[in-house]
Amino acid sequence: GILRDVVTLGTPKWAASLSLNRALAQYKDLSPEVFVGTSPDLPTGSEVTPFFQPIKSGFPPLQPLGHRDPVLTPPRSTGTIPAQVSRDAFDLDAGPFNLGFPPQRDGYGPRKYNINPETFGSAQKEITVDILAFRDFQKNSLVNILVYQDSSIPGLVIENGALIFKETGAGSDYVGLIAPASVTASQIYTLPPADGSSGDSLITDGSGVLTWATIAAGSSGGWTDDGLNVRLSTVTDSVGIGIASPDGKLHVMAASAGAVSANGNSVITLENDLHVWLTLLSTSVGRVVFGDVADNDIGQIIYNHVDDSLGFVTNTTLALRIASSQEVGIGTGTIAPDSLLHVMQSSAGAVSAAADAVLTLETGSNVWLSFLSPTNSGIAFGDVADNDVGQIYYLHSDNTMHFVSGAAESVVLKGTKVGIGIDSPDSTLHLWEGSAGAVSALGNTPLTIENNAGAAIQFLTPNTNQAGLVFGDPDNNNRAQYIFDHSIDSHVWVLGSTKMRLSGTDLELAVDLDISDQSIYNIREETSDPTLASFLDGEIAI
Repeated sequence: GILRDVVTLGTPKWAASLSLNRALAQYKDLSPEVFVGTSPDLPTGSEVTPFFQPIKSGFPPLQPLGHRDPVLTPPRSTGTIPAQVSRDAFDLDAGPFNLGFPPQRDGYGPRKYNINPETFGSAQKEITVDILAFRDFQKNSLVNILVYQDSSIPGLVIENGALIFKETGAGSDYVGLIAPASVTASQIYTLPPADGSSGDSLITDGSGVLTWATIAAGSSGGWTDDGLNVRLSTVTDSVGIGIASPDGKLHVMAASAGAVSANGNSVITLENDLHVWLTLLSTSVGRVVFGDVADNDIGQIIYNHVDDSLGFVTNTTLALRIASSQEVGIGTGTIAPDSLLHVMQSSAGAVSAAADAVLTLETGSNVWLSFLSPTNSGIAFGDVADNDVGQIYYLHSDNTMHFVSGAAESVVLKGTKVGIGIDSPDSTLHLWEGSAGAVSALGNTPLTIENNAGAAIQFLTPNTNQAGLVFGDPDNNNRAQYIFDHSIDSHVWVLGSTKMRLSGTDLELAVDLDISDQSIYNIREETSDPTLASFLDGEIAI
């Protein structure tokens, strides 16, 4: 039979048992000579006085089970059957005692065996029992009371301070509980009210209350939970999730990336066979922070969900910001970029980039764009027809700056010389339309015009204006002129106060002379008709 749960500080109760009637029948059939007195009936009520046991010998004075005050002290002589059993009879300090239940022929009745809290012989290892326990309130200890056999319950043995449960069947293996010798204070553990989930662990709250918790256990050392932190018990171990041999302290693998290992400095490794993502979820700002002993957030990667911008902090200062418009600002402070890329060293003032600007360079003083290379460096301009139809590039081999337009060399700067249409200009400005052959410009020629046919300089002006050449020197920047006057369609040569004009089809030549009394002029007519020479108002017209 299964007898359970003698309640604390009250009248002990029989627990419901499917085998109670069977146990009662077996008890009443026991041979009378086994007991000191007549075999009584088992109690059948739900609330009864403590179940009495026949006492063979050696019990201390009897008292009601579970009560502090003595009620009955029956003699231990033959013929006396106590109605109540002393709790001291089951005290662990009371010494050996017998429960006089002989074995039955069918193997499930109560059996006679010896209980010794100190030692047990091998005979007890065959007993299949259930146990009834009650609290000894006087001595603050838990006492085993009643033992009955039931074929559905594994065997129990108390041996050398261990509570041992034998395996079912014919085997001799067992599991058990033991209190270590180093116990410094008594402790009662309260078990969970229900079973946990598969894989749960039993944990304590520090006061003896046990609960189920889902805590993973490692194969070596496992986990330690101190109530605040869960950590590896062995600090040198690594954790692998989805992988048996982690590369770093934490290796999370969804699928193998192939024959590749994490960098030796990696602490956390994320692995997959295709894409790998690390996700940060928040409602305002998400950050990845980098720190050192001087500053624990000296570097940061920040996503601001308020304005949907991504920022990068170096040396505690926002250095790069990608706005929600996909415009990128590089510089100090909270940058609001004017163009797709805005590089700001310092503010240039109340000025904004042009509306069509893709790149903006800004500073409070001088701004430069620098290209560094050992050979060529430049800027290419392209379209759908030609991706470098226009170019500006610097050739370091001969230190020339080239400007390409329409995929053809247009302007070359070489030192102080400029070539238009030619790579190696002969003069300060060399205008080249085609090669004139094996000929070079004079050394003191600032301007060279070269063509493989005719060469000319053309001046185009409105028909009421002049076009010409002016010659000067340090004494006079307008020493001489050659002018074409479109208003009178005349060529004019001016040298000081002397002018010559050639106009129309008459080829009139006017020479202005400063005539004084001391001047003698020899005028020679270059024509065959002397009548063409005349002297009029101080001017000689030929």
